[in-house]
Amino acid sequence: MTKNQHACTTLVTRHHLLPWIIIQLGDTTIRPDNKFATIWHQIIENIVVNLDQAKANKATEGKWCQDVLQCIIELLHLHHAGTDDVSGSLEALSLASRTIQRLADIAREGFSISMAVGLCFGILVTVEQSVHIAMPWTSSPDPQRDTWVEIQKRLWLALMGCKSGVSDAQECWERLTARFSTMNNTKNPLQESQVDYSSTLSLIKPFNSLSELLEYPSVLSSETSLLTSELTSLCHSSHSTFLLLHSTSTTLSTSFQSLSTSLDSLLSTIPSLNAATLRFSEETRPILEERRKATLLLEQREKLTDLLDIPALIDSCARNGLYQEAIELSDHVQLLSEQLRQSDGDSEKLRIVRSLEREVEGSVKLMLSGLINTLKDRVKPPALYRAMGFLRRMTEWDEEKLAILFLCCRGVLIDTLHASNEEILANGVAPSGSGRISDQDVAKYLKGYVDIFREGVYDTVTGYVTVFLDPVAASPQASPVESGRLRSLLSTFADLQITKLIQTLSTHLPSLHDFNSLSSLLTQLNFCGSSFARIGLDFRPLLITPFEIAITGIVKDAITTANTELSSAFLDYEEARSLPSEWLILQVANSSPNSISLPEIPDSQTKTDPPFIAPQVLTFSPVLASLLNAHLTTFNSLRLLPILSLCHPIHNLLCESLAMGLRTILRYARSLGSPSSPTSKVSFERSRASMSLERRNSELVGSQPRRTFTSDSQGRPMSPGLQRSNTPTTPRPFSPTPRQGFTSEERMGQERAIILTVGKAYTKVMIPFLLRGLQQGVFAKKENAPITHELEMALGDWERWYEAESTPQVINGK
Repeated sequence: MTKNQHACTTLVTRHHLLPWIIIQLGDTTIRPDNKFATIWHQIIENIVVNLDQAKANKATEGKWCQDVLQCIIELLHLHHAGTDDVSGSLEALSLASRTIQRLADIAREGFSISMAVGLCFGILVTVEQSVHIAMPWTSSPDPQRDTWVEIQKRLWLALMGCKSGVSDAQECWERLTARFSTMNNTKNPLQESQVDYSSTLSLIKPFNSLSELLEYPSVLSSETSLLTSELTSLCHSSHSTFLLLHSTSTTLSTSFQSLSTSLDSLLSTIPSLNAATLRFSEETRPILEERRKATLLLEQREKLTDLLDIPALIDSCARNGLYQEAIELSDHVQLLSEQLRQSDGDSEKLRIVRSLEREVEGSVKLMLSGLINTLKDRVKPPALYRAMGFLRRMTEWDEEKLAILFLCCRGVLIDTLHASNEEILANGVAPSGSGRISDQDVAKYLKGYVDIFREGVYDTVTGYVTVFLDPVAASPQASPVESGRLRSLLSTFADLQITKLIQTLSTHLPSLHDFNSLSSLLTQLNFCGSSFARIGLDFRPLLITPFEIAITGIVKDAITTANTELSSAFLDYEEARSLPSEWLILQVANSSPNSISLPEIPDSQTKTDPPFIAPQVLTFSPVLASLLNAHLTTFNSLRLLPILSLCHPIHNLLCESLAMGLRTILRYARSLGSPSSPTSKVSFERSRASMSLERRNSELVGSQPRRTFTSDSQGRPMSPGLQRSNTPTTPRPFSPTPRQGFTSEERMGQERAIILTVGKAYTKVMIPFLLRGLQQGVFAKKENAPITHELEMALGDWERWYEAESTPQVINGK
């Protein structure tokens, strides 16, 4: 793996191979041998040779050189301490010195190899005692001696090539230099070195002492001997190469002579060859022409294929919305057709071009259809502008036709969206037995309709103005008359859409019976109208009529329902011949059956009373409390939409309703008759018998009275409408006066008093409070409106009957 540069660099920079080797070599349990040392030295040398130095220096900040040197030192210590083999030690020192020399050549400034060189030289001095080294050198080969010389040479060159730290190994360098100076010239220890001695001398530092200067001649003599030895070794080892070179040069000279002879023969045959070539050229000219055409067709095959693929490419561009590219392709085909018609009249070529033009025209029509469909899609305004720009370029239509096309397509889109929104009504779930769509579905449909109207019409109008009426984007050839027609088209479209909106509101708003939905819808329409006002289409004044009709209908239904319930209650109890004390007033808990509590009814209300706080005096009658609650609920809902123009119509409706209620009370009161009437006596006897039976049953089983009402802790009926007041209600104490041993005439007098009290509370308290609450509490009017003639007539009838019934009468002589 270390022989591969990428693997070696990865192991060193990412997987910390060198520290791991140091740890392995530091293991004291290892017993190294020669093979062990050789393998590790080769691994370390592979790292130095194959490592990407730039990446290693960047990743380790140059520390990898020091780690390699530490590996060599650990390996030398381990091997020297673990083996006595001289040849193995020399081989290990040779590998170590070679690695040290390589490190000295590539190491950075400040990197010192003095420790490793000193250790290696010390081990060499120890080992050389076991090596036989003859002085002077003999010419007989000696592997151990050669290895010994090679080790010294590499160590000396490493010190010479090191950029720093040489002063720490000064003694070692001097000893190595002295050894080279004493060697015999017959054998060059630097035999395998390819050293450039001029560059080596340039690396020698200035002499520091006289002794160094005196030793320098011996160093030069040693180098001379080394050079001579290298030259001798080269001649000895490369004599076969010299002989081969001599033989090759002789053969080459002979070959040149043969080549000269052959060249003369060739020159003599050239004229006949030229004539034969001319004949061959004439014979092959037709074939070459056909071949040239075929070659030209082959060379232009891609261009021809591209040209024939233009229709399909236009279709693809149109499907993907690349209309600009499709138009450019169409223009390119038209330009090519015109050029061919002008330059060449060949009918065959023109036939092919016409066929291509027909296909392109079909593709352009499909693209035109796609652009028109784009106008019918729910896209953003930039896409509309882009589509209209392409339609202008592709067609010869004038601005009026394009405007009609634009408005028609957008109208189709709006109608389509409205049709999908109508599914809400089609799928709406009607309440059980009501036969109509629920308010929730109607409100949802109308909100969706308004959203579609707002988005569709607003985008259409703004897009139309930008495309056709904007001086920058519009056609420059448009005359004032054409501009007027374009504006007329836009006005017609806007009027049509607004008319549809008002018609839809007029149709479906009466189906809504929820003021919250109406208020939300009106708010939505007001926001829509304010945004449309910026483009000159403020339709908010047109909303008044449909909303007035809808609100009036809801109020009328609520008031009619309240009156119907009141009339039904009186009619039911009248048919049952029930007395007023049984149902018309609230029975106080634990009170005596003969005790009737009636409140004091004021003759009029003060104008300082708040119009939104219900009178507490009305709580004595459940019927009046229920009616008051119904009206207050309607008023509270009406506060969400207090349209001022509805004040008078709703006031008239309320007056009519109050008049009907008063006539109902008056009819019931008249049905009771006087105390001496047979009908009243029969009713009283039936009621007394019924009440006696109920009292006996109550005593036996502890049950409640027959008719009960929802009441509070004080025994008053609770009314949600009354609870809307911000002022807490306080009970108004009644002063019941128990009357025991009543006769039927006396009891009928009490029943008359009940109906008179209820009627007085209705006329003196409820009617003024409701009229004042409508005017001041709902519509914030300072003055009350006059009552209607019908209510005035009903009040007059009641007052006359009340005065007649309130006058003391003689009954049985009393």
